[in-house]
Amino acid sequence: MATAKNTTVFDYEYMDEAQIDSELKCAICTQPFQNPTNLPCQHTFCQHCIKAWLKSNTSCPTCRRTVINHNDRHGIFPKPDETSILSPIKTRVIIHQLDRLLIRCKHCQQINIQRGNLLDHQSK
Repeated sequence: MATAKNTTVFDYEYMDEAQIDSELKCAICTQPFQNPTNLPCQHTFCQHCIKAWLKSNTSCPTCRRTVINHNDRHGIFPKPDETSILSPIKTRVIIHQLDRLLIRCKHCQQINIQRGNLLDHQSK
């Protein structure tokens, strides 16, 4: 399994990251998903992580199924006809679950804000 830390800096931190279900975490960076992206094999990763992975690999980091042709590095993501109708639904479910988790705003230190409400909180 690949391991790499996502270097994206966020304006929040999770209140109890250890309690976040592993199904909501990227297998590459081990952090909660950011911009979750599904491969044709239905494994989900942070978009940034899977793009970086596929620059030097051609298979899914979880199941090793070939995702891109060795000669086609531009076709990183599957064509619409290669994905299941469940992919967009799965992505929305993951985002919804993550948006319900409690975070701490790094700007004002307020705690117990749902991640999905952070933009509203910061605009006040």
